[in-house]
Amino acid sequence: MKISKKSLVMMLPLLGLMSMGNQSCQQSSANKRQLKKLVEFKGLDAKPINLGTAGTFDFQWVATSQIYSVLFKSQAFTFKIAPTPTTTVPSMDAAPVQSKSTLDLSDVNLGLKAGDLAQYENWVLEKNGGNYQEPTFSNEARCMINLPQLSLAGSINSFEAVGGGGLSIGYSPTGPTTNLGGSLSFKVEYAQLNLSMNAIDPLSNFVKASTTIDQKQTKTNLNFMLNLVPFAGGLDYWSSTPLATVTQKALTKAVLNIAGQVSDGKPGNEWYTRVLHDLDPELAIIGGANMGLQVGDQLAIYNDLHAWSGEACNSTYIGGASIKPSAIVEVVGLGDELSYVTIKERFLDPVVGAKVKMYKFAGEAAPKALASKK
Repeated sequence: MKISKKSLVMMLPLLGLMSMGNQSCQQSSANKRQLKKLVEFKGLDAKPINLGTAGTFDFQWVATSQIYSVLFKSQAFTFKIAPTPTTTVPSMDAAPVQSKSTLDLSDVNLGLKAGDLAQYENWVLEKNGGNYQEPTFSNEARCMINLPQLSLAGSINSFEAVGGGGLSIGYSPTGPTTNLGGSLSFKVEYAQLNLSMNAIDPLSNFVKASTTIDQKQTKTNLNFMLNLVPFAGGLDYWSSTPLATVTQKALTKAVLNIAGQVSDGKPGNEWYTRVLHDLDPELAIIGGANMGLQVGDQLAIYNDLHAWSGEACNSTYIGGASIKPSAIVEVVGLGDELSYVTIKERFLDPVVGAKVKMYKFAGEAAPKALASKK
């Protein structure tokens, strides 16, 4: 029995759910040692603060410098600034693209009745306004090697440091709120800010998590004299003031909130990394000690079937999923940002860029679910 490309793309969300269900016993062990997700920080928007005759303060620059220290201390994320350890993405011509326009239902193992599938397809078409574009299906994943698992981006929507006599510095969504009356220093009584942050899937640009830290959560009573002239100089003076602590508090709360929303126990948020290079019979994978991996950990590799609006890796990404692992591998060499793994059990040849998920931690018994994957 064959199923059309049109029907298959409608089934991708179901495939993803089934894939997660099949991996549930694998993911249960992940709670014992939390692996860090690789994130890329895209930027933190913030407006410059007007300091009257003292000039302006580059709030965006100093706040951005603080987010990296927050991410460094995070138990959920590890971050990258430069690309992962590969200078260029391997040539798309290095290996043939594996694609198919039809898929045997035995490969999918859904067991759906034709009427059920037609009903689901009609529902998706209705949600999309009846629009449909013939997709391309491929296992090609080389273009995904340098992608993080999540991209983080934030915005400080408002900031205010308030002193006695109505003196203040800062801004709101509507514009500057600075009122200094010609003073070059004033006693700050409290400070507060409003911060938003999103976690974005780098492939689909879908917002997977979002949080807003409001002024009630950040308002902090202070009692110090702020000298605006050295303050305008930047990071050194800023770091020595309690204002830096207020911003650090907001950024820490935002990262913790995002981490809670994308934790491993929630569908679609399991930890993963990718195959970097095939050194048959060994593989190199992205991530090592920075993610919390250890020698002896066993991982499952999945050659996802991806759907694209046009040419694979050169058009809009629609989605991807897999049912069966391609291989079970074990970490035999650990670096800071990459690991070497050897294949323990091979079902299919892993492809460069394939997803790598936790199978079992070192010293633990293998999940019984593996037998159903063969």
